[in-house]
Amino acid sequence: MFLLDRLSFPLAFSRSVNKTRAFKVGSPLNTGEMKMTNEKKAPVHTVRVGNVEAAIWVNDSKNGSFYSTTFSRKYRTDDGVKNSDSYSGDALLRLAKAADLAHTWTAENPLVQKQEAA
Repeated sequence: MFLLDRLSFPLAFSRSVNKTRAFKVGSPLNTGEMKMTNEKKAPVHTVRVGNVEAAIWVNDSKNGSFYSTTFSRKYRTDDGVKNSDSYSGDALLRLAKAADLAHTWTAENPLVQKQEAA
């Protein structure tokens, strides 16, 4: 029996925090400033394929903003749902599909770099 059969995750799921197609650097979603707070920064978009999730983040650097993606696999134990970053068997196929969908989303939602004042 496959692990996926025992989990109640939808086959594919995609969610965005911001519905706009382009994110401006310096917007409330992406301020470009490092602040020391207790608030957790949320991903701008997540893709889930079965029990594998891809979280897409906006990162700022001195050279501009860019997307990065993290992956995790959820599984159930007697203590509840936990996350892992290791993949084998069928989870590798779900990881590949999640990576493909994350790549497609980042290509379709480019970051708009702030124009320098002339």
